[in-house]
Amino acid sequence: MIHPENIHESKGTTLVIKQLLSRSPCLKKIFANDGYRGLFEEFVEGLGWNFDAVLYP
Repeated sequence: MIHPENIHESKGTTLVIKQLLSRSPCLKKIFANDGYRGLFEEFVEGLGWNFDAVLYP
């Protein structure tokens, strides 16, 4: 899934997740790099999903 180029990645990710809601109703966990902590993490957890941040070595 992709989002338009003129939308910053931090905003586009929520658009992609909203698309996933109807396509993957059994989805329960999102893995993302540590840069997505904060608003995106709160958005995902607000959906009742688990959010795990992956740290780079």
